[in-house]
Amino acid sequence: MARSLLGLMLSARRSARLRGHQLGNWEVLDAARDRARTHCRKCGMGVDIIRRPAPNEIDVAGQAVALNCQ
Repeated sequence: MARSLLGLMLSARRSARLRGHQLGNWEVLDAARDRARTHCRKCGMGVDIIRRPAPNEIDVAGQAVALNCQ
């Protein structure tokens, strides 16, 4: 079952904030509203979300959710 785009955005923002990032506005990458991307305003690390990931993909990914802000 696909999670909502808003739910994924909130989850990614929460995870990135715990690592010290300040995420900017989201850019929706496709017309179906299944993918979006944003970057940290301080260091530039990014986050990508995919509402319906393929079996070899994950729904929330990127340096800003994996590494601390520099």
